[in-house]
Amino acid sequence: MPMKWQNYYNKLLSKITNYYCYRYGANYYQLYDNYKNSLLTAIAIVILMESSSNNNDYYILLVEDEKDIIELFTEYLSSSGFNTISFQNPMEALNYFYQNQGNCSLVITDYKMPQMSGLELIEKVREKDTDCKIKTIVISAFLKDNLPYDKSYFFTVDKILEKPVYLDRLKKVIQELISTIDIQQKA
Repeated sequence: MPMKWQNYYNKLLSKITNYYCYRYGANYYQLYDNYKNSLLTAIAIVILMESSSNNNDYYILLVEDEKDIIELFTEYLSSSGFNTISFQNPMEALNYFYQNQGNCSLVITDYKMPQMSGLELIEKVREKDTDCKIKTIVISAFLKDNLPYDKSYFFTVDKILEKPVYLDRLKKVIQELISTIDIQQKA
């Protein structure tokens, strides 16, 4: 267990144990087994809730011109604990990004959109994010037909997913990319 969680666990254990001991007039070793199990379960739940809330440090910029898809992705990602800012218009998304660039950790974009392509959007993001700290995902319905033959975009796009994108796959890819952000920040 990481030191942060060990300290958190010890403080929580102490507080909850003191509460049970005060309430039932016993020390920890005298508590009934079912109270000990409840105590440990409560601590485990708090630690899980705390660790899952770490996703809230990450802001995802989601750009998709299809309303149904953007609503589905936004709802799913939000319910999974990710802060998600969604746009149907890539120009609006880009303007938002320019004003809030420091808070963005991941851009998920459709490839084919009316105002600009997803690759063009990522190119604009990379103009501000020259060290590629912001991770990127491009989603396309027809990978072979839509993506250009120029492979230079491979250096600016972290993942390419083909539609239909299954929600659990999307979540897994996001978690993988976010874990690389954590590793880069520690290095």
